[in-house]
Amino acid sequence: MNYSISDIIKYNPYKINKEQKLKIFKKKINQLTKYHYKYCKEYKDIINFLKPNFVNDTYPPFLHSSIFKNINLKTSKNNSATKIFNSSGTTGSKLSKIHLDFETSLLQSKILQILFKNFFNEINFDKLLIVENEKVFNKSKNTARSAAIKGLIQIIPKHEFLLNNDYTINKDKLENLKNSKNLVFGFTFMIWQNLINFIKSNKLKINLSNSFLSIKK
Repeated sequence: MNYSISDIIKYNPYKINKEQKLKIFKKKINQLTKYHYKYCKEYKDIINFLKPNFVNDTYPPFLHSSIFKNINLKTSKNNSATKIFNSSGTTGSKLSKIHLDFETSLLQSKILQILFKNFFNEINFDKLLIVENEKVFNKSKNTARSAAIKGLIQIIPKHEFLLNNDYTINKDKLENLKNSKNLVFGFTFMIWQNLINFIKSNKLKINLSNSFLSIKK
């Protein structure tokens, strides 16, 4: 098996055995760590302080995700332009800052399409239903939440946002979709608070048996 990224994304991730996946992961994660070490000064300083031993049969040091809230980590080989994405801020008011270059962004889109195809290969969805408010989405396009939504919109272009401006569910949109084959997408707390609780508290009987629910933590 070849280990270049262009080759790896051609493989079906669910048909590679555990041992092979682990072998690929160890090799690529160490390559990635060395790349960040070489082209990100702040990351290099952290690694030098920890003084780990980089060899192919060991893992690089695990750093707490909060590091992205406190240090501006940017890896750039040729000082290339990056787009900054912020976390959704679910564990505090301080947001993580993630630098993403064009090549990585394109690769993420390809991976999403591959994973999506493995789950829903035989299904042609009529529409993507997003448990979010459209105005809020348009105002926060550089967040992790919006990036996930935009990735799915690329796969299912026909879409609707289900939340009104007061963050209640648009009941008419739900009821009009009972005979359609849809993918309902939302984040855990929004699915529960804005969709499930709304349906339960209003004692609605909406037939979404043709639809699939996709939840993002």
